[in-house]
Amino acid sequence: MKLLIAFALALTLGACSSLGTVISTVGAATTVLGQVQKYYGHAPKTVFAARAGFDIALTAAAHFKQDVCPTVTSQPFCKTVVPILRTGAAKTVAALDIAETFVRTHPTLDATAAIDAAEAAVTAFAKTETDNGVPAK
Repeated sequence: MKLLIAFALALTLGACSSLGTVISTVGAATTVLGQVQKYYGHAPKTVFAARAGFDIALTAAAHFKQDVCPTVTSQPFCKTVVPILRTGAAKTVAALDIAETFVRTHPTLDATAAIDAAEAAVTAFAKTETDNGVPAK
């Protein structure tokens, strides 16, 4: 349920210039990328764990949108950053869906490669967030 709420918030990302401006506006103690990498370091190799890593990243994006870029004019960088986050989230969902479909349709086969690809997509999304100044939640 938490993932659905975060995903719904991410889908509502409106239209968010410089990384330095973003970081100075929102601050950054721990990065989203660091949180996701730490989680995957201890998580089981399952599609559900891959999705949980995405939940970490997507929650950060949703809070960023809600708190920092609620409108296009909230900050000068909102018009640029939010579409980048939207695109990254959509690509990540697609990779997670592929992994989940593989697991469901081939329950007896080794799904490690599909899960690794999904985790790589989540990690890439988290890196995009970190590179664009989205703070960890």
